[in-house]
Amino acid sequence: MQAIKQPMTNAQLEILKAFSHNLSEKDLMDLRKMIADFFC
Repeated sequence: MQAIKQPMTNAQLEILKAFSHNLSEKDLMDLRKMIADFFC
């Protein structure tokens, strides 16, 4: 089976970079809120 190549968007890549670091619970909550507020 051949994989379908779909490049990630620049937003998806930035989110992956952010989640590649261990964040404190507070920082994680802040990041989640920031992302939620941005997309509301």
